[in-house]
Formats: sequence, C-alpha cells, structure tokens
Amino acid sequence: MNAPISNPAAREVRGIIRFLQAENVRPSEIHQRLVAVYGEHVKNAASVRKWCTMFRNGRTDVHDAERSGRRSVITDALKQKMNRIIQENQHFKLAKCMNNVWKCLVQLYLKLSPNICNTAKVVHIGSGGLLVRGGNK
Repeated sequence: MNAPISNPAAREVRGIIRFLQAENVRPSEIHQRLVAVYGEHVKNAASVRKWCTMFRNGRTDVHDAERSGRRSVITDALKQKMNRIIQENQHFKLAKCMNNVWKCLVQLYLKLSPNICNTAKVVHIGSGGLLVRGGNK
C-alpha cells in the first residue's frame, strides 16, 4: 500500500507526535498512525517514544536543535603554512599550491588518525589525490 503523503518534513512529523502525545495517545499507536499516513520510512518506533518522552517532559519545540557539527580540519597551523607558501612565491601555480594543500591535509589526517599510521603507508601525494598502500600487521 502506498502512503498518501510521502517525504514529510521532520518538524511536521514531530508536530503530529506532539499533538497526539498531548491527547494521551500511546507512542506505539502514534507510530502505527504515522506509518499508515506517511509509509514505513517515517520515524521508527524508538524515535517516536523518544519524542513523546521529550514532549511529556516539557519540550515544545519541534525544530532541530543547533549542533556544533563536525570539527573543522582547517587549523591555525594549516592556515599559517598555506599563507607562508603563498607569501614565499606570489606567482605560485595552482597545481603546486594544491600539492602543498594535499601534503598538509595528509599530515593532519595522519596526525588525527593514529590507527591509520599503523596499518597504511602514504605512497604518493599528487594533484590527482592520495595513494595509500596497506601496511604489514
């Protein structure tokens, strides 16, 4: 059976959860009703229970909370190194610059991922990317 409404916005589904939870509808029934209207790819039962609990505990906002996201890999050291490379040669070629960026990123990657250092070896860094060969265990 095709659901009458496909691809609902997350806040739309949360609003419905909030409404039905306020009417004291059980989370399992809320989930069944959501699946009937939106299809099986709507929030899973555990998410419905989680949102019901949050609304019961006083949450009123159905929008996503701000998150810090993934850490930036661009550090002050990387910025300084790139600025130094550019200052040393005002007429640098883009390919050379990108090669230096790759080298900096590889160094940073290996520094942030010590487990990779034990199992892989950087073989070549070029404008086409990074070639990594598995190491001996």
